[in-house]
Amino acid sequence: MKRVMAISVVLAFAAGGCAGDGETRARTDEELVADQAIAAEVNRALSRVDGVDRLKIQIEVVRGIVSLSGPVRDQAAAKAAYDAAERVDGVKGIRDMMKREWQ
Repeated sequence: MKRVMAISVVLAFAAGGCAGDGETRARTDEELVADQAIAAEVNRALSRVDGVDRLKIQIEVVRGIVSLSGPVRDQAAAKAAYDAAERVDGVKGIRDMMKREWQ
């Protein structure tokens, strides 16, 4: 039984190491500061987008890649949010995970 448990633990750690985007190194202090600045600018840009409740949208930035998630009114609002985020200096890409509510 101990051997099965040990093998399970090893396999769990091995599988966890395979997940992700292939980039496993920790971000540098400079990257963290840059990502925080980008997130703040994206937040400001989203506050001007009709159909997007800025307080309900989660913004995550990792090495200039912006992930947007949360509810938006419709496809037009999602596109406007995407476009606004894309125009922010330093943004290298957008991951759109926003949920369209289709009212």
